[in-house]
Amino acid sequence: IDCISESRNAVDTSQLACCAIANLVEAASNMPLVVNSGCVALLIGALDSDSESVQRESARAIGNLAVNIDHCDLVMKHGAAKRLVACFKSRNCECQRMAAMALSNLSSNLKSHTDLLECDILSLVKTECLASLDPKRFSDHETARFCILIISNLTGSEQNHPHMDSFFDILMDFTRHRDVRCRQHAVLAMGNLCTNPLHIERLLEVKCMDALMAFSFPPTTEHNTNAQFQAIAGLHGISKHANLRVSLLREGGLEPLIIGAQGNNRFSCMEIQREAAAALSNLALAEANRILIAKSGALPALVNLVKKPDTICQVHAGTALANLAESSGEVHALILSEQCLGPMCQLIQDQSTHVNVKQAVSRCIALFASNVETHTHLLQVSVIDSIKMLATSSSDAQCERFCALTVANLALVRENHSVLLNADTVESLLPLIHSDDIETLRGISFAIHSFSIHEENHSMLELTAAVQSLVTLARCGDRDSSLQACIAVKYLC
Repeated sequence: IDCISESRNAVDTSQLACCAIANLVEAASNMPLVVNSGCVALLIGALDSDSESVQRESARAIGNLAVNIDHCDLVMKHGAAKRLVACFKSRNCECQRMAAMALSNLSSNLKSHTDLLECDILSLVKTECLASLDPKRFSDHETARFCILIISNLTGSEQNHPHMDSFFDILMDFTRHRDVRCRQHAVLAMGNLCTNPLHIERLLEVKCMDALMAFSFPPTTEHNTNAQFQAIAGLHGISKHANLRVSLLREGGLEPLIIGAQGNNRFSCMEIQREAAAALSNLALAEANRILIAKSGALPALVNLVKKPDTICQVHAGTALANLAESSGEVHALILSEQCLGPMCQLIQDQSTHVNVKQAVSRCIALFASNVETHTHLLQVSVIDSIKMLATSSSDAQCERFCALTVANLALVRENHSVLLNADTVESLLPLIHSDDIETLRGISFAIHSFSIHEENHSMLELTAAVQSLVTLARCGDRDSSLQACIAVKYLC
């Protein structure tokens, strides 16, 4: 520690002292000891040295410390940003590289972004990036990597996106850079920018979709996994825009998303499957996409994700299936052919299942029920029991609504009545007549109306509290519910 200060020691001594500290803090266990000994202020002071070798080693030490977010805050409080930016301007390649490394680690902390931008770091980074892209100019690949990583970290906050207008073309060029890490960091930055709807049009101008789709395929090595994740996250961001969903599918975005959702690659991870399922869910919102998604191998992947113990995967996969079920006919047949009802019923009956998962699953079943051709599948005992359980125990307005709609749709077909009535589905719905959700009330009144049309059902209905419930529904204040309730009472009389 005493050797760090150049004013009391030879330059070589200061350099070696900073080097020793930098080597020590490469191990996280040594960081608290170094910080508590008061090294941070001395290391930052060493950045003002006239010796580039001292600057280089002190920047390396600060960069290693900045990996820890707590130490990063301390470094910023001691004014490291301005000094590191000054070192970054050095003509010494190694000094510039270590300064860029330290700045990239500091930029991973959101709290440091304001200070870094005030130091005009982006203009320096842009100059270095352009040099790296110019084959006639000298540029250090590692420095370029750190520069692109700085941009990637800064784009992690939407507050910084207005400063990134001049980087779109640069990032796109870096996705084709000869250095693999530069390509990966550029994809990370583009993925972050895709989350902002204000930038989508500009990103499409530079053909970012092509780059994202290329990196969305499974990697051949483990260190490329993060690039795949960020690329799929970028496609997820694009899929949030309704006017781009069809074009994303037609330009080849479906295949990498399905592969990502399958998770069969040895380097696959849960985060990739989550993002892929979320993107597929958004794509399924476009009616023109549904039949293609259903026929392209996405269904087995989505059903498998519903079975996974990960709640986020279950929500996205269940929502994707429900969005696909907004179409009827062939899409319904394709989904049901994947044996999805079994895992859906298990999720409903499992008390530990998150309510968002139950909402997605019950919505999907309600949409199936709107198609008469699916009723044979839905009249299975497990499905009816699941609907009854959800209606009586979920305490969630959306789940209750979809249960009521499911029974109402099934009750439209006379041949279903005996199965539904014998299974006490009406009794399970009656407690919901006090719901504040109008759609739930309409579903209940419509279901009882459908049952009451046929005289052979009257004795079964009279064994329940259906009549009293109809009186309550007639007074509920909703015109449609009241009308259906009054008609049902007329038939029962």
